[in-house]
This record gives sequence, structure tokens and C-alpha cells, in this order.
Amino acid sequence: MAATTVGLVAHYLIGVVVAGGNIAWPLDWLTTVSRTASVDLEINGWQAISLPALFARVSFSPLTDAAPAGLQGLSVLGYGLAALAILLCIPAMRRMPLPRALALSVSLGLLIMPQAWVYNATLLLPAVAVLAVDARRPAGRGRTAGCSSRCTPLA
Repeated sequence: MAATTVGLVAHYLIGVVVAGGNIAWPLDWLTTVSRTASVDLEINGWQAISLPALFARVSFSPLTDAAPAGLQGLSVLGYGLAALAILLCIPAMRRMPLPRALALSVSLGLLIMPQAWVYNATLLLPAVAVLAVDARRPAGRGRTAGCSSRCTPLA
């Protein structure tokens, strides 16, 4: 947790320097993103592969379409489902060797990215490599089930 906090503070301070001393740069960034996100979703939404991006394309009223960037349509439901899937996978991933857990965590990140388009699917390659290695192992020797089985190692 401390490392994450240090990383966030460092990121913010570097941003202040890059933004010419503007300490409110995150708000400026969010304003810019919110102006372009709706148009980006409209143009590139057909490429969506994350749950929030897929659910953002489902709307029931102008109210859901007029939501702030990243919250259009039913994207909040997508964020919730993706977060639930990630939380269910964390306990098993903590028991995995670090390279395997990192490879699979990147693929889980694709579930919750607000704008994961088809070209982001290349982030799945490390997880595909893990599955390829598992496929060559005899059953019961460190093979790992997918998240549909809550990421629990097979015995």
C-alpha cells in the first residue's frame, strides 16, 4: 500500500512539473477526457472489449446517454461486474508465482478499462502464454483454471 501511495504522489508531482506548475492538472485532464470520451465511444465503441465499454453502448433513456464521461449507458453495471470478477480472482492470484499472477492481472485489467478497444486485446498475450504452458503440463501439476472457476488452481 505504501508503494502505491508513493507511486501516486510521484505521478502527481511529475504531472505538476509537466503541466507548468498547475497543481489542478488532474481536474484539467478529467475535463478534457470528459469532452472527448462520448465522441470516442460513439465512433470507436464497436471495438469495445471491456465490460464498462460494452455496457456503455446499452442505454434506456437520454438520461443514461447524458451521463459524465465513462458513465454512459449501463457502464456502471459493467464496472461493478468487472470489479466483482477481479475481486473473486485476487485470492487465488496471491497464491500464484509472481510472473503468472502478473500475466493474469493484466488480462483482468482489460475487464475494467473504460476504453478497452480491440487493439488492447494484445494485453492478453501474457495470459495466453500462461495457458499455453499449462496446456503442456500434466493434470495436477500447477495447472490453473480460468476466472470462470474463480482462478483457483486445479489440484
